[in-house]
Amino acid sequence: MSGSGGAECLRGHCGWTAYAPSAPCQNCLGANIGLNNIGLIFQACAQGSGSLTFGGRNGVILLSKQPFTQKDVLKFDSFLLQRVALYGQTTVAGAVTHAFCTHLQAGLGSVKYNGKLGGWQQEQAAEIDELVKWVGAKAGSGRAVLLGDMNCGPAVAEARIDAEFADNFAKFTAAGLAAPWLAGAVTQCTWCKANLLAGSSEDRVIDHALFKGWPAFGDVQRSRIGEAKVAIDLAGGATDTQHSDHFGARLTVSLP
Repeated sequence: MSGSGGAECLRGHCGWTAYAPSAPCQNCLGANIGLNNIGLIFQACAQGSGSLTFGGRNGVILLSKQPFTQKDVLKFDSFLLQRVALYGQTTVAGAVTHAFCTHLQAGLGSVKYNGKLGGWQQEQAAEIDELVKWVGAKAGSGRAVLLGDMNCGPAVAEARIDAEFADNFAKFTAAGLAAPWLAGAVTQCTWCKANLLAGSSEDRVIDHALFKGWPAFGDVQRSRIGEAKVAIDLAGGATDTQHSDHFGARLTVSLP
């Protein structure tokens, strides 16, 4: 088989075959699955293709309306997907502000973990440990904001939100990072059953804006973005989808 159908067949029906080779071969197959062509995948691996998907590109962007006066990148020791955190120093409301963003390792379910740390959750935990140390080193006692897809979050029973690697998320709160999106009964999921791309049977909050070193916020406004469905044309006709499998979390805060 060739084309996208071949890759889908490999993912959906030939897992036992994909897991049969050595760990490096499994890694290479997974890293090149985006080629969507079994022949090209095997060719890439035979030619010594790298073990990180998308050639090691990470897809993380940190944007600011104010210019950054300092910038830096933290590259995590990652399996399969290169994970990073970005840093930019800027000024907000007259105060130096240390901004960070990241996309941490996810629990990839049936995808076999062949990394160094025992599993997806353990690798994510190691990333968080390294990240909070980096935030502390950069920001000190100053104002820090950490944004991103953390792929972890606590349960919020009153909002019927389920946990995802809650012990990992607790590392952020233990480091003094506050999560104003989590607001009891009015908390909204970002990884949701209602999202047409997520394929989830549970509602979770795994995308966060975390703050440390700020004065107490006045008014906090919360809104979710990306909920609108998008109509696209497929070979079989029109269908509805979403811009992303996550909904975005928008926070607007007022300072005293």
